[in-house]
Amino acid sequence: MAKKKRTISKPLSAVSDKPGSILLRWKEFADQHKNWIYGTLAGVIIIIAGIFGIRYYSAVSQDRAYVLYEKGMEIRRELELKKDTPSTDRTGIDAFDEVLTRYPDTEAAKLTCIAYGDYEYGNGNYDQAIAHYLQALKAVESEPLMKAFVLNSIGYCYEEKKDYKTASGYFTKILDSENKMLKDLAHFSLARAYEAMGDAPDALSQYEIIVKDYPDSIHFQAAEERMY
Repeated sequence: MAKKKRTISKPLSAVSDKPGSILLRWKEFADQHKNWIYGTLAGVIIIIAGIFGIRYYSAVSQDRAYVLYEKGMEIRRELELKKDTPSTDRTGIDAFDEVLTRYPDTEAAKLTCIAYGDYEYGNGNYDQAIAHYLQALKAVESEPLMKAFVLNSIGYCYEEKKDYKTASGYFTKILDSENKMLKDLAHFSLARAYEAMGDAPDALSQYEIIVKDYPDSIHFQAAEERMY
């Protein structure tokens, strides 16, 4: 006896992919899994709210930090205009302290570290200045020009401490970078450090580089005079 041929009971035309049928399927799925859907949506909403909350808090922190930084800088500028004000006057420095304490991860904190370093350098507190500059250096790692300025400032601090070898190391870091800004200053500072160490040949070679490669440098004339 021949086997009965198996067939699909519902013809292909009866299986509709029209929009109405697809929406109906989604409705059926939603009815069956509504608890899971509601839970997932709630989770997504919480995540989105968290992201916006973090961004809002970050923006507010940035603004408040900049206000404090500008407040400190304005006070310092006013003091500098008064000739009878001692350089050790810490008026306005409390604003810097507040920025670094309350808003350490803001852009203003980066500028505050540099300003604080400048203040300590101006008062001969070179170790404290170095500490602030090193903190700033971490924050400006991806900003070539700012990084060069900070490296140069650290070099100046060590120069004042008469640690010329360490100073020359920081000046050399500026020359080793791909950034072309401040390289004439770095050559000049390096030459000065070599001179202080009694290394006349290396100092002379740095002055020669300035005269040859940086004719528009503000250090050109001084470098040229040191060569003769």
